[in-house]
Amino acid sequence: MSLPLQLDYSQSISELPECTNYEVTLTPSTGATKYDAGSIIKFDFQQRGFIDPSSIVIRYKYNMTSAAAGAQMIATPAYTPFLRLETLIGSQVVESINQYNQVAGFLYVNTQMDVAMKYGQQQPLGFYSSTMIGAAPGTPPTIEQLDGRLCLDDEVGSFSMPLVGLLSSSAKLIPAFAMPQISVQLTMDAIANIFTSVVAVTVFEIKNVELCYNMLDFGRSVEHDILAMPKLFLKCWSFSNSSSTLGSGSNGSISLVYNQKYASVKAAYILCASGTSINRWGDSFDATSSNGDYSIMIAGQTYPQRALSTLNNKAYIVQELRRASGNINDKNNNMSINSLEFNTQGNDTTTNIQPAKFIVGIPLEKLHIPSDKAILTGVSTNNSNITVNINTATATAQQYNVNLILNYDAIIEVDTQTRDARVRQ
Repeated sequence: MSLPLQLDYSQSISELPECTNYEVTLTPSTGATKYDAGSIIKFDFQQRGFIDPSSIVIRYKYNMTSAAAGAQMIATPAYTPFLRLETLIGSQVVESINQYNQVAGFLYVNTQMDVAMKYGQQQPLGFYSSTMIGAAPGTPPTIEQLDGRLCLDDEVGSFSMPLVGLLSSSAKLIPAFAMPQISVQLTMDAIANIFTSVVAVTVFEIKNVELCYNMLDFGRSVEHDILAMPKLFLKCWSFSNSSSTLGSGSNGSISLVYNQKYASVKAAYILCASGTSINRWGDSFDATSSNGDYSIMIAGQTYPQRALSTLNNKAYIVQELRRASGNINDKNNNMSINSLEFNTQGNDTTTNIQPAKFIVGIPLEKLHIPSDKAILTGVSTNNSNITVNINTATATAQQYNVNLILNYDAIIEVDTQTRDARVRQ
C-alpha cells in the first residue's frame, strides 16, 4: 500500500554539513568616500566559501541640498538613485540592467510586493517617515504613502535594499571559491531622474555604501567534493530593459521593434512612461485611453493569442499581470497596484504618492514551474526581434517612452577544473 505523504516516515532528511556562517560586509573597491550623479560604485565579492544569494543587501547613507522642504523622490526611494546594475564574473559583464531604478524600484516592487509588505519595509525602502514634511510626529502612514518620499529640507538619512538581479536569484548557493572574481557595480543616476521637479534639489550624495551578504564555509572536504564535479550549473534569472518612443497623436496600429536576444524569456512587461509627467520613468500610462489593445510578436507568434483589450476586458489585464509575475492562484501574489493607479491613462495627472501603474504583463512560460525545478521554460528570442503591437482608436495624448522589460532565464556554468565561469542566457 502506498502511504500518503503525511504518513510516509521513510523519507530521509538531509543533514547540513558542519559549517560556519559569516556575515560579510564589502566596501566599494572604487575607494571614494561619497558618490553622486554618474559615479560608479563597485563591490568585489570574496573568493571563498559559498554566497547565500538570498542574503545580498545594499545599505547606504544619503544627504541632499534642496531649495526648500518638500522635495519628492520617485518610486521606491532606496532603488531610485541607481541608473544601472552590472554584474561581472572575471572581466566579463554577464548582466546589465538599464534603468535599474525602474526595473527594481517600480516594476519589481509593485508586482512582487503587496501593500502589507511595502508597509512593513517602509523604513529601509524609504517610503515614509513621521519626521518628513507635513507629517505630525508619531503619525503612521496611510497606504497611499507607500510610493515615493516627501523629503525634509537638506534631508539626511539612510536606506537599505535587497539586490534584485542575477546573483540574488540563484536557486543554489554560489561557490565563490571555485569561480573567478565576482563583482557588482551600480551607476548613479542624475538628480533630475531621482526627484520630481516640484522642489529643486542641487546636491544628492550617498556615502557609507556597503554590500552585505552571508558567506558559508563548509570546510575543505566539502569544497574538495564540489571541485570533483566537472561542471556546476546555477539556475538564475534577470531582467533586460529597452525603450522606444511612441509619438503624441498616434493612432491606429502601431508596431515598435526591440532587439533583445535570450534563449528563454519567462515574461514581458510593457510600460508606457512619460517624459513630462511628475514621476517620469516612475509613471506608466494606458496609451490607448481604454480604447485599444496590447500584444507582442516573437518569430511570427502573437502573445497572448488574443490581444489584451483595454476596451472590452481591461480588468483582466491585472490578472494577466499576476500570471506574468507568478502563479495566478497564489494567495501571496497580490501586487501593490490600486484601481486609481491602474486606470491612469492618456495624459491624466499623477502625484508622487499616486503614480500611474498601468503595467501590461504577458506571461511567456510554456508551463509555470518553480525556478529551481526546471530551466528554459520560456520563449526564445534568439532568432527574432520582438515587436510590441499597440492598437488604439484614440490618438495618444502625449509622447511615451515605451519600455519593454523582459524577465529571462540564465544559467551560470562553472568549470571547476579551470576555475572559470560563464553565463548562458
